[in-house]
Amino acid sequence: MLVYFLTLISAYRIILSDQPDVVVATPARIVPLLQSKAVSLQSLETLVIDEADLILTYGHDEDVQKLFKGGYLPKLHQSLLMSATMTEDVVTLKGLALRSPAILRLEESKDEAANLTQFFARCTEEDKFLLTYVILKLKLVKGKCLVFVNDVERSYRLKLFLEQFSIRSCVLNPELPLNSRYHVVQEFNRGAYDYIIATDEASHSA
Repeated sequence: MLVYFLTLISAYRIILSDQPDVVVATPARIVPLLQSKAVSLQSLETLVIDEADLILTYGHDEDVQKLFKGGYLPKLHQSLLMSATMTEDVVTLKGLALRSPAILRLEESKDEAANLTQFFARCTEEDKFLLTYVILKLKLVKGKCLVFVNDVERSYRLKLFLEQFSIRSCVLNPELPLNSRYHVVQEFNRGAYDYIIATDEASHSA
């Protein structure tokens, strides 16, 4: 595990050596990098926390506390919280990240909401792959598509299943090296694949 962690730190250090203008990370990723001094936020100008109403409930509470109380942030910077709802977690986060904040409320356009349609289909576990094949083969979902599954093993099983019917797809999961994940997204954007099978859950196998 130490070897993996050090390798991960080295990979991020190389990427961040280009001094990007924007860095996107989860609290669980950025805090170890800060602790190991692989990255510094002292020149940070703007901190944006997306999904502010969910980030604490996703298990990032401890890392968020470390981020704001560990002395990693410069005294002068702008903080933005993005949230779909105003929950107790947002109030807690607001107390950590903001000082005398201005609140901007965006009203959802009824016309735009009217254009959205949601569907779901009930099926047995055995029929899920078959139903996915039918939906993709009949082009019931048009254009590029993200298919989310429960874990890494299922993502590869679905990919192999679809390949039997000449449906090309790529897999995106947290067990892939960082450069591989970047390459997968590039290939998807380039049009090499129309379907990404994604999961944020690691494999349950030992």
